[in-house]
Amino acid sequence: MQSQARSRVAAAALLATITGAFGYIASQVPNHVAPVSVRAFTPLACYPDNLTDEEQAEIIRRFAALPPTMNPLAGERFFHDVVVWTGDGMQGPASRAVPARLTYSFPTDGINWGIEEVFPVNRNRLNEKLYGLFGIYNLDRGREYIRQGLASWRRLSGMQYAEVQDNHSPMDEELPRLPTRGDIRIGGMNAGIPNFIAYNAFPSSSFVSVQGSDMCINTSYFEPSTLSDPTNNYRKLRNVIAHEHGHGLGFIHTVPCSQTKLMEPFLTAVFDMVQQDEIRAVQRNYGDRFAGNHTAATAHDFGNLTSPSKRSVVERLLSTNGADGPNGTNQDWFRFSFDSYDVGTIQILVTPVGASSLMGQQENSCLGSATTVDAKRAGDLALELRSADGSQIIRSAMAAPPGLSEITTVSALLPGTYTVRVYDMGPNPPLNQFLQLYDLTIRMDTAKAPPKAIAGIDKIIAAYSDCYFMGHLNSYATEAGATIVRYDWDTDGDGILDQLNTPTPKQFYWSNGVHDVTLRVTDSNGFVGTDTIHVTVFAAATTINDVSPNHGRRGHTVPVILSGTNFKHVTAAHVTVTGGGVSVVGTAMPNGLGTSLDGLSFVIAPGATIGPRNILVENQDGSGMGVGLFTVEGRELPPAEDGAIDTSAIR
Repeated sequence: MQSQARSRVAAAALLATITGAFGYIASQVPNHVAPVSVRAFTPLACYPDNLTDEEQAEIIRRFAALPPTMNPLAGERFFHDVVVWTGDGMQGPASRAVPARLTYSFPTDGINWGIEEVFPVNRNRLNEKLYGLFGIYNLDRGREYIRQGLASWRRLSGMQYAEVQDNHSPMDEELPRLPTRGDIRIGGMNAGIPNFIAYNAFPSSSFVSVQGSDMCINTSYFEPSTLSDPTNNYRKLRNVIAHEHGHGLGFIHTVPCSQTKLMEPFLTAVFDMVQQDEIRAVQRNYGDRFAGNHTAATAHDFGNLTSPSKRSVVERLLSTNGADGPNGTNQDWFRFSFDSYDVGTIQILVTPVGASSLMGQQENSCLGSATTVDAKRAGDLALELRSADGSQIIRSAMAAPPGLSEITTVSALLPGTYTVRVYDMGPNPPLNQFLQLYDLTIRMDTAKAPPKAIAGIDKIIAAYSDCYFMGHLNSYATEAGATIVRYDWDTDGDGILDQLNTPTPKQFYWSNGVHDVTLRVTDSNGFVGTDTIHVTVFAAATTINDVSPNHGRRGHTVPVILSGTNFKHVTAAHVTVTGGGVSVVGTAMPNGLGTSLDGLSFVIAPGATIGPRNILVENQDGSGMGVGLFTVEGRELPPAEDGAIDTSAIR
């Protein structure tokens, strides 16, 4: 039976240290090293959840269970460094609720991975381990579980992610953004067992000595009890990724170790990825998912709530950034409209969200200056229903004390467009860290609200390989008591749902370029929500395999369909029939996957030479030749009338 002390510090490995790493195991650290907090030469890391009591005690004795590069006295708040990401791969001051857009990439195996001052560098083996766990053809399935760890931050904040190709250089601490690789690079190396499970650098070196936000996973822990554990859709792997990336966003370990917070210094698998305290932290720095909607002009538009049918709005876990939030982040604006007179009442409700919890910044193992934080009363919210341009207040609600809902109900409101303003009147208790989470409801009579679909994050994939999607890990129903009962996908971008009733489809891509992938989720109330991500495909070769029909008479125009690969960006100008006497006209219409090309016709001159012809298809990615795929045939005939079609060829 585990000791009481061990159960207190939780079920899991030290995920990632503040900046990413816990230290070396006992045999790798000189005996004279004391459990001090700042050691620039040691790692950023996390530990597995299957340590023995003796192993854990030794880690605490030598390292105080801290990332050795961490200064526990730095920073003014429990959650984060003073420097975070902002905008497109830039960095700036924290606490401003400014959204950020980061790129990420996976380096190839074999390059040096790790940071020497953290732990001895070894070769990257992450891809090898994912192949071993998921199968030789399923690398992208393993990467998709990793992406879902990042998507858990996108789901709840102003963070956006786009995968790019990596230049396969060794791990380093380079800043700022390089166009040849991701802002965040994810790799791993064997560091042995027992040891840290992963480490991750902070955005800058202002808090710890290692910067750049790159991740290093100890691939030795791809074994059944830790990273290879399939329980709850590989929750341990996803929680490790989400925790480590939390450090990459600038977030510091929190205590006590009560298995309630993702950023606790010991891993736990009792919940799934980002929790309340991390939501407050990420929205304090990067805003909620509508970040930037701080004026009437930038109000988030919910659209027409009565067309094509009546629906309501329920948005969970939004936030204001304190009564004195910079750049207008003390308020959020929303817009909605309706065009039907068949609306009896409209009720607008703002509900503060949060639980009271004991928390603080880690100072030693699971200890720190913890204080009770009442997240539900971090602000005092008020509500206004306003005119379309926001200049006139129609209704307001501000009488409820902090922690209680504000509500306004209107009847006989004329069809039109309206805005809603939610703002924090203050004051904000400093211990509550200012940010106030809330749920927003705009109830149109008794209509239900749609669920929230989260398809993942933008990604890249090599052509001719299986591309995996996971819609069930971050999507959720918004109405109380509702559940998501169906997942349908359009994976080829043609606007038609082609993979039905499956949360985890896969797709094979044949054409380079950006493919829109849309997830549609349906909840138990019958309402649907959608989300679209972008999949960039590379390394497809241009080929042409077939032309239908494959022949036509001289003097006739023959509509054709071409089959092959990499047709996504082909136009009529890119298609040539060799040998002269045959021209190509029309508007090329490739299908979603770029394997078929419709909309073109071959115009065969009366004097065209009889016999087989080659078809050349060219585009920005290269060219392909189909030999003898089309034949000009038949005796010479007078030219057909304009627009005539060679129906004999079609037969």
